[in-house]
Amino acid sequence: LLEAQAQCYGKEHKVFNRIADYNGNLYLDLCNNNWEVVEITSNGWKVIPNSPVKFIRTRAMQSIPHPIQGGSIISLKQFVNATADQWKLIVGFLVACLRTKGPFPILCIQGEQGSGKSFTCRLLKSLIDPSKALLKTLPTNERDLVINAKNCWILAFDNLSGLKPWISDALCRLSTGGGFATRELYTDCDEIIFDSQRPQILNGIDDIAVRADLRDRALIINLAVISRDQRKDEESILEQFNKVRPSILGSLLDAVSTALQNKDTVKLDNPPRMADFSKWIMAAEPGLGWEIGSFMNAYNENRSTAVGIGLESDVLAQAIIDFQKHYPTWDGTATDLIDALEENVSEKILKSKLWPKAANVFSNRLRRLAPVLREVGIEVEFGAREGKKRNRLISIRECLEKTGPIGQTVRQDDIPHKNKGLFADDDVANGGQSRTIVNVPIERSVCDDLLKSKEETDADDRNDDLSSLSSSQTEWEVEI
Repeated sequence: LLEAQAQCYGKEHKVFNRIADYNGNLYLDLCNNNWEVVEITSNGWKVIPNSPVKFIRTRAMQSIPHPIQGGSIISLKQFVNATADQWKLIVGFLVACLRTKGPFPILCIQGEQGSGKSFTCRLLKSLIDPSKALLKTLPTNERDLVINAKNCWILAFDNLSGLKPWISDALCRLSTGGGFATRELYTDCDEIIFDSQRPQILNGIDDIAVRADLRDRALIINLAVISRDQRKDEESILEQFNKVRPSILGSLLDAVSTALQNKDTVKLDNPPRMADFSKWIMAAEPGLGWEIGSFMNAYNENRSTAVGIGLESDVLAQAIIDFQKHYPTWDGTATDLIDALEENVSEKILKSKLWPKAANVFSNRLRRLAPVLREVGIEVEFGAREGKKRNRLISIRECLEKTGPIGQTVRQDDIPHKNKGLFADDDVANGGQSRTIVNVPIERSVCDDLLKSKEETDADDRNDDLSSLSSSQTEWEVEI
């Protein structure tokens, strides 16, 4: 009877998981017994007892301590084993987690044993979305993955050893948005649809984001090994972390409040794939105490490194780069291109599973590589089907369009004086209210030395069974 009354006469409410938005404000559910939430506005934030929105809570969710005003994000740095640029990316990921709409970046934390990957992931997730199981194993099917997304806000998967194509594509859909439909249980033809966007944390020893579409959404962090004289037990670290945890959360909320204030004044020229994420963090920079444009410099460098990793780990990409050196302009079918490439590829690679044999498989691989190759100055275009055989022509050209600097527009009051000298001369055009800050463009490696000679290629063939190589690894030997 109660269910019938609710469905027929009750008011319908939209429900949220951990983070909600309402009337331009954001709300963070503290998950405590008093049902308190943090209200974040463009003027600041505060803890309120009565939430204007409805939250759902799952069995695994745990409470968040009351945040403290006046904290500094620097307090978190002592617990994260990362470089300065990597630190900015990690903080940017946390600020992105405090919004309800994606696309959300995928934080990939990599490193050797003893680099603190799993411990770092647990700390980061516990700041915003603590739960009984902070880290989980990767699901074996897409249905379980979507169920995980429905029951928590931040997905964190531990100790990954490579990703199968289906799970890589599923993680991409969760990052930028996508639905999953399946038959509803105990029915013959009814369908249930899951549609979620979630921030994600992945960690592992290997290069996780091998496929180009996942790598384009990822923030790749490579942690250094912690030396024995610097290691500490987890109990003492957690004790220190819990003392500053409320102030760290408070500093993140300050950054989110600043982002709400500046989000409409940020402008991106030549935006990256995750443009909404970039604009959000750029709007939050004054609240984090960062120099204007410093996050985009770190993000561009990270994306450039990711492109190099993708090229190193793909034998087809290396073959295309070497081929384009000798043939700057080329047109033909997929079969013709395969034959042309195979003339300069070693027999070891041709016999490996990494080399595409069929024309359709080759075309699919080439489409996935096209955005990565464009980053290093090679344009691959697929034309319309022509002729009686309806063959599709493929064109390879030197990419004349270079990646320009990324700019942002912020309000004049938010720009610190120490950044003077970075401004473009557009004060008159902007009415004196805003300026465009142009970052120094990052030099991109064209990977000219990937395949220097036939002898080096043959040496590299000994490792063609490896899924990926470290971006910092330039010389290596393998004993057979």
